[in-house]
Order: sequence, then C-alpha cells, then structure tokens
Amino acid sequence: MERIQTRIHKLVKYIRSIDKEYIKHKYHQLRNLKKEDVIHFVKRHRKLIQYSIIAGFAVLIIIPIATYIYFGQDLSSKERILNRKNAGVILLDRNEKPFFTLFDATTRNPVTIDQIPEHTAQAFVAVEDKDFYNHPGFSIPGFARAIRENILSESFAQGGSTISQQLIKNAILSLDKKLLRKYQELVLAVELERRYSKADILEMYLNTIYFGEGAFGIQDASQRYFSKDAAELTLGESALLAAVIRAPSALSPISGDLKAALERKDLILQLMAEQGYITEAEKTAAQKQKITIDPTTADINEEAVHFALMIQDALIEEYGEQTVANS
Repeated sequence: MERIQTRIHKLVKYIRSIDKEYIKHKYHQLRNLKKEDVIHFVKRHRKLIQYSIIAGFAVLIIIPIATYIYFGQDLSSKERILNRKNAGVILLDRNEKPFFTLFDATTRNPVTIDQIPEHTAQAFVAVEDKDFYNHPGFSIPGFARAIRENILSESFAQGGSTISQQLIKNAILSLDKKLLRKYQELVLAVELERRYSKADILEMYLNTIYFGEGAFGIQDASQRYFSKDAAELTLGESALLAAVIRAPSALSPISGDLKAALERKDLILQLMAEQGYITEAEKTAAQKQKITIDPTTADINEEAVHFALMIQDALIEEYGEQTVANS
C-alpha cells in the first residue's frame, strides 16, 4: 500500500512540476506552424504514412479475429470460464510425491448471484465499475474518470478496468500489462457482454476474485475472514471485502494493514451512498459497525512448513501473489 501511495505522490508532484510556460510555448509553435510545412512533410513521407496507416488498421482487425479464434471457446459456458485457470502450487519431494500445497484453490465454492446479498454486489460495483450496468464491456469515460479521481485524491480508490475486463483478466488471460493483452482483454470483454447477462457476469466476477490468504471467490473469502457464508455478509463486511481486493496482501484483515483496509471500507461505503445504493443513515451505521475478524483455520500441511513458506515468499517476491496463486 505504501508503495502505491509513494508512486501516486510522485506522479502528482511531477504533474505539478511541469513547466507550464514551456508547454504554452510549444503549443503556440504548433499553432503557428505553416500549412506549407505540413504539406511538404506529408508529401515527403507519403508512402511511409500510408504504409503505417494500413499496418495499423490491419493489426486492429487481425488481433480481434485471432483473439476470438483462440479464446472464444473458453467463453462458451460459465463453468468453463470459472475453471479456465487451475490455481494453486503443489510442492513435490525427491520422490515426486506432494508434501505441501500453496494457495490451494481446488476447493473453491462458487455461489450463484441469488446467494450473494444485493449490498455485497453493489459494494464491488460502486468501487470497481460505477458504469457497469451501462457500458458494453469497456468504458472510456470510466477510465478517464478513474485517472482524474486518483490524481486529485492522491489515492488509488478507483480502477480503470471494467468488471467485465477484470473477469477476463482473472479467468482467461495472463496478468501482464502489455498493450496487446489489454487490447485482447477489451475484445473479449465485449464478447463476454454479448453472450452473458450483467447478473451472470457479476456472479462469475465475484466467484473468481482473489481476496488474499488463499481465498478465491466471495464464498471462500467470507469463510476465511468471517467464518460465515457469503449470504450472511453485512453491509460493512461486504465493503471490507471489496476493499481487500485492490491489494490482497497489504490489506488482508488477518496479516495485512487492518487500519488501511477499514479506511478503504469507509471510502467504499461513501461511494455507495453517492451512487444511490444506500442511504446516508445506512452508510453511517455501517461505518460505525464493529467488524469482527473471525478467520477460519486454513488447511496447512504439517510437514516442512517453514521450508514451504520460504518457497512461497520467494515465489511471491519474484512473480507477485496473485500470479503465484493463479499458477
């Protein structure tokens, strides 16, 4: 969490330090650029410009087609989407026999949208994708608004990807941030929206999120942190779980910064009130509610525990927690 805040502070400091006079000078240079100079440049590099435009359009057309052909079958059913990635790491001894499991998500317990309280789903929509019910899988205004709000508030409260894009990233694609993968993510998110209802997408999303502490999905997270089913989550507990997913390790109520997680929970409740999901009275009551963390004991193997956890720490440091958990 501190690393994220440091990066945001640096970005804000950089923006504030930009030489406005220099920018104005360059702007006036562009405005005073002679039409003849532009025409001369275009004529001189006409073929290069033409080839670049053709190549750009070709890439924009080919990538969606190739992406659809390669990943289209993975969107054929909700079950296939949920089981696209086999999560968890199994450590083997010299005889190739398992002796320890890390992030064992083979016991995932998906639940239907009817088994998830309405205020729980609303908490995630409020903070992760305000325009979820109005966009076709991607939201340019939402992305721009997220950047603006995060810079102005000097926080990382809002994300730029829609819930549909996050589902594709979590369940279908890799987690890298290359431009090609982001374009594929957008293409598949649009196709996902074409095939499934908003309720189906939200259900799959809540069943595939990583909440930290080895918990995948809203049901496992509810059991892990509160020892209760997802159907029993209160408004405050729902907002806390929605807070955790931004940084599962740092904001884990068990082993992370509980104070920071609770502060983000209150922020999410404020967003819910602003977006009309809850009243001011409900927001205030949920913010004042005492959240009791009652973790369910995780199934941890008994042999070579310290060695296995050392391996886990090394993998997380090298690849990141969610990548290792989804490996």
